[in-house]
Amino acid sequence: MTKKEILTILEQAGACEQSISWVKSKRSVKQILNCGQGGWWAWLMVAVPGLEQYCRWDALDLWDWIYLLQTRPELAEYRDWKSLSSDSWVSMNYHLPEYMDRCDWNSIESWDLTRILLQSPQRFKSMDPKLLESIKGEDWAYLMQHIPSVTSDYCDFSKISDKQWVQIIARQPYMRKFRPKEITS
Repeated sequence: MTKKEILTILEQAGACEQSISWVKSKRSVKQILNCGQGGWWAWLMVAVPGLEQYCRWDALDLWDWIYLLQTRPELAEYRDWKSLSSDSWVSMNYHLPEYMDRCDWNSIESWDLTRILLQSPQRFKSMDPKLLESIKGEDWAYLMQHIPSVTSDYCDFSKISDKQWVQIIARQPYMRKFRPKEITS
């Protein structure tokens, strides 16, 4: 591929003037391909299918991948799914839940698991019970305050402190019936 071919591709794909100027400012194709930022690569992969062999996949951040996979799901094979952080899986669940089957659930931290369950309460049904055991008391309390009707079927009530029960009952008074003992303080 030559620099002229890259410029032609960009112009035909409707690239912005800034991208075209950036390519023109580079001395070689190698410099263009090695310097492209993630957003540029994501846009290019969407605008011009067939350039996968040139893409610097490691330059794409989470948001570049979300944009890319929303339009070109067949490129999921290029994603290093193990490199996603616990927090990144929360964003993936929100924007691209169809990829959650690639999640290593054991790497998800308690608060991030809580956020995923808030976004998708139906996940409780298919969740490994051992994973639910990893949820901390304060996170159970948060879930009980926001989606009590679902959470109460799965919650380990013994992890919730008296102070947290006060907060839950203040927000959801009918939840008092789930309190294992009377609140003493």
